[in-house]
Amino acid sequence: MRGTFIPVMNLARRYGMTLSPSEDTTRLLIVRYLEMVLALEVDEVIEVITVPVKEIKPPPDIDGIGYEYVLGVCLSGESVVMILDIDALRDSVDCEIMPRNEIPA
Repeated sequence: MRGTFIPVMNLARRYGMTLSPSEDTTRLLIVRYLEMVLALEVDEVIEVITVPVKEIKPPPDIDGIGYEYVLGVCLSGESVVMILDIDALRDSVDCEIMPRNEIPA
């Protein structure tokens, strides 16, 4: 990926949520979907899991900010995990390219 420009999306900023008080702790979660690579700016990454397609259930029928981007839900241990629809995010993204010296480690 060295030398490649990757669009960055800050989901908190996009949906008017409270921004993390310290950008020193933010991370870029690189997501690859088909031929697209997208970086999601997140406060932290707790765990990365692999979910078999058969375990993904349709999302519950509720309204909320950004809920149209939820592809489904699954269980990880005793926690419910929402799975983002990267294709829908990509189609609606207003990406910004961060200067190289501003990309979090």
